[in-house]
Amino acid sequence: MEELCNKLTVLLTDMLQVYTNILALGKRKKDALVAGKVNELETITKEEEQLILQAGKLEKTRTGITQDILAKSGLQTDKLTLTEIKDLAGSDIAEQLSRLGDELGAALQEIKATNELNTKLIQRAMAYVDYNINILTQHSTGPVYAAQGQAGKSVQSRMLVDQKA
Repeated sequence: MEELCNKLTVLLTDMLQVYTNILALGKRKKDALVAGKVNELETITKEEEQLILQAGKLEKTRTGITQDILAKSGLQTDKLTLTEIKDLAGSDIAEQLSRLGDELGAALQEIKATNELNTKLIQRAMAYVDYNINILTQHSTGPVYAAQGQAGKSVQSRMLVDQKA
């Protein structure tokens, strides 16, 4: 049991490192969004994808370890919580698990807040782009009738795409 708990602490430490890196990328992404650095944003997104894949693999491994702990513990439950694992582990490992659980929770909350801010920044940027596209493609309307009841001259509207090309 102690060996499995040690594996879990090592794994949670690795997960904390990955989530800390994701958080750092989220903050860099915010700066890139504010500065309008599209190339940097693309690079950050690719790095983020790799870390998310890595986090998924670690999560799968964590699930396997907790299932092994559950099988050895003899508890009659479908899922094992960190609190239950701490109760099964020795005091030193329980302390490490508690600290790691707290740090992971804090990192995930900060990632959530950063992602929400980045989402708002992206939505504002998209609204700005939509507004500008609408202005560029807006049809100019001239008067329907000219002086003395004649039909007015048609005004050519602006095009966003050059149709001659």
